Amino acid sequence: MTEFDIVANALPESDTDAAFKKGLSEIQSDNNMTPGYHVTIKSGIIKEIPLFMKLLFSKEKIMIISDDTVAGLYSNGVRKGLAEAGFDAYVWTFAAGEKSKTMPKLVEFLQFMSEKEFTRSDVILSIGGGVVADMAGLAASLYMRGVKFVHVPTNLLSACDSCICGRNYVNLADSGNSCGSVYFPTAVYIDTDVIAKLKSDIFNQGMVEVIKSAILDGEEFFKLVEDGDISGRIEEIITRCMNVKNSFLSKSETESNERRVLNIGRIFARAVERVAGSSVGYAKSIGTGLAMTIRAGYSMGYCDKSMLDRVVALLRRYDLLLDAELSFSDIKNAVLNENRIGKGYLNLVVPYSIGDCRLVKVEVGEIDSWLRGAVEHADEAVAMLAVN
Repeated sequence: MTEFDIVANALPESDTDAAFKKGLSEIQSDNNMTPGYHVTIKSGIIKEIPLFMKLLFSKEKIMIISDDTVAGLYSNGVRKGLAEAGFDAYVWTFAAGEKSKTMPKLVEFLQFMSEKEFTRSDVILSIGGGVVADMAGLAASLYMRGVKFVHVPTNLLSACDSCICGRNYVNLADSGNSCGSVYFPTAVYIDTDVIAKLKSDIFNQGMVEVIKSAILDGEEFFKLVEDGDISGRIEEIITRCMNVKNSFLSKSETESNERRVLNIGRIFARAVERVAGSSVGYAKSIGTGLAMTIRAGYSMGYCDKSMLDRVVALLRRYDLLLDAELSFSDIKNAVLNENRIGKGYLNLVVPYSIGDCRLVKVEVGEIDSWLRGAVEHADEAVAMLAVN
């Protein structure tokens, strides 16, 4: 079992860890904006969720939010355990998939909580993947101006990314992850047995965050991923990913450029998703964005061919590259419309080597060259763009 604390935004730590270790139930803050929270990674922990919730809370109602796939596997059983532990617990489910991560669906959830007379002292329990985590976190930040919530991620992607760091989003009709909040959970519980049982395609989606974290961290972690024994080292892999992300997010606001390095691949990924459509999915859009970024970095002289080959090989191994041809001009226009373009330039995270990624200021007039570099070094098997 692994236990540690996530500390985001370099704000002072709360008394969460000390209270948890004493088994007290006062692990809370008035508005849940305290950035320190406890993460536990353990085999079989999903069966112990009622016990952990009893340590954290007392007589609060608990609203479990889950999708219709996970509910039958885990959420209904957790609800039964919570009821046996004396909690008044409910389950609210929605259709699995990104298509449900919308403002109308979020309002449905909030209305259901209101109908069940949840108060500000009650709790939301998220059991599921990234979509569930986003919905739960955003709902928790809005209901009664803020209620406590706990994450139980059930896939590798949510365990390594969306369950931590307090970023919660829903999609609007014309753009993804464009409406959200920064709001932190009380605790996160990750069951390595649940992750190990995932179907290979679902497991592989989470590998995009593992690969990204290894690129940011350094050779030791990257070689561990290259060795390929991931399923046998799930606890170590998730812990490393969380520590990598936390090491960047714990930078102060005066070191915001270092924190932005976590967004490696995101700019090109968003462009790909806008052109190819949301059906491409988060994992392949990020994987494709990473490949494009590193190819462009190689073309512009920032990193060597060895790094490019190693990263693309890993992305290909886990089927994380979009197998389609997209219009170069459409991709370019999507990048130029990127909302992160400042006064005539784009801050692009560029890899110099494994473990050394930096922000590079790319002038608008240079974007064409960077994109053509991303295309020029794509081999036929993973070419994404048809140059028009």
